Amino acid sequence: MCGIAGILRKRPGPPVGPIAAAMADAIAHRGPDDAGLFDSAAHGVALAHRRLSIIDLSPSGHQPMANDDGTVQLVFNGEIYNFQELTQTLAAAGYRFRSHSDTEVIVHAYEQWGESCVAHLRGMFAFALWDARRETLLLARDRIGIKPLYYLDGPQGLAFASEAKAFLALPSDWGVPQIDDDALRMYVAYQCVWDHGKTMLAGVAKLPPGHVMVVQRGLSRLTRYWELREDPAVARLPFRDAVAALDATLTEAVRSHLVADVPVGILLSGGLDSSVVAALAARQGGQVRTFTVGFPHRWDERPWAAQVARHLGTAHQELNVDPTLAWDQLLGAITSFDDLSSADAGLLTTRLMAAQARAHGIKVLLVGEGADEIFGGYPWFGLSQQPFASLPEPWWWRGYYYGATRQGIRFRPVLRPMWQQAVERPRRDPFRAVAHWEVTRQLPNHLLRKVDKATMAAGVEARVPYLDHRVVEFAYSCPRAYKLPGRWFRHRQAREKWILRALAAAYLPPAIAARKKQGWLFPVGEFLIAHAERIREIVDTPRSRALTALGPAARRWLFTPQRWQPLEWERHMLLWKLLVLELWIQTFLTRRATPQIAPTAVGV
Repeated sequence: MCGIAGILRKRPGPPVGPIAAAMADAIAHRGPDDAGLFDSAAHGVALAHRRLSIIDLSPSGHQPMANDDGTVQLVFNGEIYNFQELTQTLAAAGYRFRSHSDTEVIVHAYEQWGESCVAHLRGMFAFALWDARRETLLLARDRIGIKPLYYLDGPQGLAFASEAKAFLALPSDWGVPQIDDDALRMYVAYQCVWDHGKTMLAGVAKLPPGHVMVVQRGLSRLTRYWELREDPAVARLPFRDAVAALDATLTEAVRSHLVADVPVGILLSGGLDSSVVAALAARQGGQVRTFTVGFPHRWDERPWAAQVARHLGTAHQELNVDPTLAWDQLLGAITSFDDLSSADAGLLTTRLMAAQARAHGIKVLLVGEGADEIFGGYPWFGLSQQPFASLPEPWWWRGYYYGATRQGIRFRPVLRPMWQQAVERPRRDPFRAVAHWEVTRQLPNHLLRKVDKATMAAGVEARVPYLDHRVVEFAYSCPRAYKLPGRWFRHRQAREKWILRALAAAYLPPAIAARKKQGWLFPVGEFLIAHAERIREIVDTPRSRALTALGPAARRWLFTPQRWQPLEWERHMLLWKLLVLELWIQTFLTRRATPQIAPTAVGV
């Protein structure tokens, strides 16, 4: 796990090595163990790296890493979980390995298979590879989008980095940072900027998951190498056989995710998803270390996590956070919200938990993210059941939009683009349509951004076994009835993720296996109430640019407490997003420029 950055010039100019090094320094928290730079003035290319040492801690793992004659240079962020198998295959083909790192596997895989090497890699990764013989830069991102990779393609050249804040280190001739108006509309209306081609910084895009970009002699080509599709053979499995197959597939994923040359821990909430990961990890043998964070309110899950830890015999650590005292935590976390693709408040809790784990010597954490998206764990998957499945298309999407975002019809001007541009609901299988959207849009642009930024802020690598692409493909291919049984929606029964519950019943206490989803929540409402006066001073002022995203009626509603709880939740969600937006502007843009945010159509 590391941070990468680099530049490929399109026209002659000053050396780009110092610029790439400055970009890498801006994300030094991602790699506190080592730094490296490749700089070719002749080609106008530079690759910079910050290392968090996980596999092969020796100097042999230093990056950028080259092939034998130095014509291939690589900077890499992530983990290749099948690197040991690939090492054997490539060694048999005649390649000589000088390290025991998974990074060197990518170098030789490229020499063997070219840009199609990505199809041979199993893991989470974002990398940049320079081929001097072909004068070609290759950028690649893993299938699910677990690891981030941003790029800015401008007149000066192509710049790329693991985090958007690195682009603020570019010289002024690359342009003044501005807010992207379309991204602003998405951010306010949804919980994330779901368009891969956008971030809140105009011109800065995200390389889509499952894609490679090839840049050669000033021309770039974007190619998809993986797509989420149904496997008919899995779809035909009887339920009992499907549970056994899931057990084998997920167990192997957890086993491979535990491989490291540093201590590994598990982020344990006490819910079904992380508890299953902990249980499968405990089956591998050795002492399992688990960590949890809680708040003094009714959603505190620490008792459930403690129960799982006792059952599995893990070494367990707890952290208590008072939400009324979390203001300093928010200010510190704003630097982690650097692209504002997502303003998930869970970033605070995950960031705190990662810092605690690092204080206990843990550099790798396994987390349970992804299970809800692939197994249908959210309430809005119930829209595939009656009576919702029979709703007209526009009303069906309104239901999904509100369930996923907690934002009501005051944002209807931006709903239609979501229907038309994002995904159309196939009449035959609305469950799979929601799952496809969750995996391909929400996960890489929302929750995975939170996990990556929060853990890397503490110099900790987060691994997500549920998002091993083989587990994702298996779950996506299972019939809906294996994930959400029944024709009719039943809110009070814990029936979601049915196949995962069947697996959990073999390894966990019945109360955990049958427990309904709660969510590892940061108490946003309590935080906003505790700091209401300070928040209004920041958001509700004539100089506030956050409020330009709302119409006049919505501004009045924003600061009026609502008696009906769903409306109060909606108000809190919006107020939180605008607070984070305003603090983000003050942190990243105010000292550099005064960006003009055009009024939008969002509002009542």
